[in-house]
Amino acid sequence: MASAELFSLNVLTDLADALGRFGSRGKECLDLAEGNLRRQMAQLAERRQEAERQLRVCEIACASASEEEADEAGRALAEAKEHLSLVRRWHGRAEEACQAYRSFARQFERTVSDHIPKAQLKLRTKHDEGAAYLAVQLDGDVQPIQRAAAAPPSLTNARTQEVPKLESVVQFSLPPGFRWMSLEHISRRDDLRHDEGFSKVSEHDMRRAFGTLRRQVLPYLDSHPEANGRTFLDLDGYTTEGTPKPRQMTYDVFFGAGAIVLDGPYSDGTFSVTNGRHRIKVARDLGWSAVPARVIESG
Repeated sequence: MASAELFSLNVLTDLADALGRFGSRGKECLDLAEGNLRRQMAQLAERRQEAERQLRVCEIACASASEEEADEAGRALAEAKEHLSLVRRWHGRAEEACQAYRSFARQFERTVSDHIPKAQLKLRTKHDEGAAYLAVQLDGDVQPIQRAAAAPPSLTNARTQEVPKLESVVQFSLPPGFRWMSLEHISRRDDLRHDEGFSKVSEHDMRRAFGTLRRQVLPYLDSHPEANGRTFLDLDGYTTEGTPKPRQMTYDVFFGAGAIVLDGPYSDGTFSVTNGRHRIKVARDLGWSAVPARVIESG
């Protein structure tokens, strides 16, 4: 893989990780701010209670004051009332500010809880699509983005925990009637012409199919030799659009009715392509050394 392509995939991973850290750090800051607010509101409440106690003291002193003390007691009572009124205004404004902040905090928490996981899932999907398109294994120090849900247990085994290297792909067993055919033994006379496009399946989707074949279908077939298209359909089910999911579609592409079919050999020992020229082109472009194919031996 070119370094720029690997860097692009790494950026998706780093961005998803950064979103997770942003959400966690944001919640920590909210919790810290909430604690500070509670302490400040408690201090204001104590000042209000103290002002109310002082007012009651002044009221009692004013009621029991002698003629000589009446003026002094009256001034003290007026000051206590003014101070309590001021403290109550401070307390009221602080409560309004707290309510506004808590409303913002709840909105932020909802954003963190709802949107960040969706964004991470979108990044993971783009990451996987890119890796499948390139059909290569990422460097070992690249950590995968956390998936929203684990793969079904029945589709996981020791061989599928790491992406098989291209040179080791041909070690996987194939369904009956198929064998690994070296691209060197497939005639270049049947190569796709430059003016021929990908009309039925796009080149992008074909590259993704090779990635799914390598990372999931072949390892599963190797440990479950009895598996067939129906097996993958039962395991995967359908998409919301009613089409089979990628593993089952990939199985059909390579091992169904439209599989790669070779005929021959020619006098030079190479085989002609009866079906599958587009897949063979993509395989060559991706650096595969062989493809699974049905071979019709000429009598």
